[in-house]
Parts: sequence; C-alpha cells; structure tokens
Amino acid sequence: MTGAELGLAIGLGVLGAGVGGLQASQQNRAAGRAASSARLAAQIQSRQVAEAAQLERLKAFREAELVRGRVRVAAAAAGIAPDIGVFNTLLQQEAFDYAINQSIIERNAQNQIASVLSGGAANIAQIRSQMQNPFLSGLSGAIQGAQTGLAIGGAINSIGSAMQAPNIGGVGGAPSYGGGFGPRTGGFGSPTAFA
Repeated sequence: MTGAELGLAIGLGVLGAGVGGLQASQQNRAAGRAASSARLAAQIQSRQVAEAAQLERLKAFREAELVRGRVRVAAAAAGIAPDIGVFNTLLQQEAFDYAINQSIIERNAQNQIASVLSGGAANIAQIRSQMQNPFLSGLSGAIQGAQTGLAIGGAINSIGSAMQAPNIGGVGGAPSYGGGFGPRTGGFGSPTAFA
C-alpha cells in the first residue's frame, strides 16, 4: 500500500464519516419533527373526542329534562303530584335511563381517547425506530469511505503498472530465448545465426 492509497483512504474515510453523521443528524431532526406532529395530532383528536362527548352529555341531559317536563305536565293535567304513583315510577325510570346514557357516553369517550392515544404512541414509536445514532452512522461512513479509497488507490496503481512498457527479455531487454547479441553468443550477431 502506497502513501497515496493510504491518503486517499483516510480522506474518503473522513468525508464518509462527516456525510454519514450529517445524514443521521438530519434524519433524526426530521423524525423528531414528525414525532412532535404525531403527538400534537393525538392531543387534538383526544380533545375533539372529549368535546364531542361533552356535547353528547348535554344532549342527553336536555332530552332527560324534556321527558321529566312531560311527566310533570301529565301529572299536573291529571291533578296528581309527580312524585306519587305511576308518575313517580316514570321519573325514576327516566333518571335510571339518564344515568345509563351518561355512563355509556363516558365509556365511549374513554375508549375513543384511549384508541387515539395508543395509535399516536404507536406512530411515535414507529417514527423513533427510524432514528439513527450519528456516531455509528459516521463510523459506518468512515469505513465505507476508507474501503472506497483503498479500492480507488489500488485501481490507480494497477492502471499505472499496466501503462509501463513490459520487459520481455532478460537483462537489458535481450530476448529470453537466445543468449544475446554478438558472435560468441550464437545470437543475432553471430555468423551462424541465420545460416
């Protein structure tokens, strides 16, 4: 490994570390914003469910008051006190029905709010699972950058080696099949070389 390969590997490793850490940090900020939005949405939906339940409770109260008023009017028309006999039984039944309706409205609201909050918590958990550790992302980027630098350096060295003229002969470039030049060697210069 040459100094150029090592320098390229270190340089790309540092660059990869910086890019990996920056990307992780940006992704974490985006995930944090998404989690905050999911939390706010769950809070708004919970408040809407609570407000709708309050409206249902008010409607049930008004309907109960309407029934009570009708029972009292009927009792008055009959000349009987509303807290005696059948009219009293009707008022007690209406009070029982009203209590059950209020209980159902409250239970439905609690279930809907629990559903909204658990859905919001699941969304936030899913968003947070996408967050990355900037240090580990930087380390991974550094390793990948160093590997890339080493690969590029090795490729540059192999291209440089391939560009040099090959030595096809022995010492001094002489062909390897014959002893060299001159009359004593039996090579190209000898009188018997081409005879």
